Amino acid sequence: MSEYKSLIKAIIDNGIIDYIKLQHPNNRKKRYLQEAYYTSIALFFDDSFRLDLFADQSGEPLSLETALKIIVDGQLASAQKAREYLVKETIIYWHEKNFQNLTLPKTINIAGKTYFLCNTKGEPYVDHEKYIFYLNFQKKEVDRDFTSICLSLILKECDINLRNSSLVSLNKFFYLFLKINGCFTTTTKQSLEDESD
Repeated sequence: MSEYKSLIKAIIDNGIIDYIKLQHPNNRKKRYLQEAYYTSIALFFDDSFRLDLFADQSGEPLSLETALKIIVDGQLASAQKAREYLVKETIIYWHEKNFQNLTLPKTINIAGKTYFLCNTKGEPYVDHEKYIFYLNFQKKEVDRDFTSICLSLILKECDINLRNSSLVSLNKFFYLFLKINGCFTTTTKQSLEDESD
């Protein structure tokens, strides 16, 4: 592999890693990490983005598709396929990564009702009369159990009934939405202040 091709491959590979791993705001607290994240988004999702340090045969800065073609020896390369791959890998990475980064609150309000969270050794359940979530705080997936209960209660309050397979799918993406965006870990005001620094 030529040095030119190796450098382009390294940039694309690094962009993939930055896009996936820097999704969570706690992973980009430093300005350079925030910039790396935004650059990776532009690299893969902005068709006007160019790799200015590298040029194609006509001397123009490389687009994502041109860079991908160089990496795969001139074979057909698609920015859209790269984007689909990136989204799929992001979902896999964050769903399979079993660290609990949702800091569970002591109370949660759903549809005007305040529920308390209590520890249990058994399976998670809700006491609807006393408004208590019983969760096993020692369980690795306790944050998934928490989001599942919250989503079920929200749907119940909205009088929405889903097939079990739809509920499982919706909960997966609801969980990822909360996990990747750092919900229950930082306040919005603090996040906005950090970005303005």
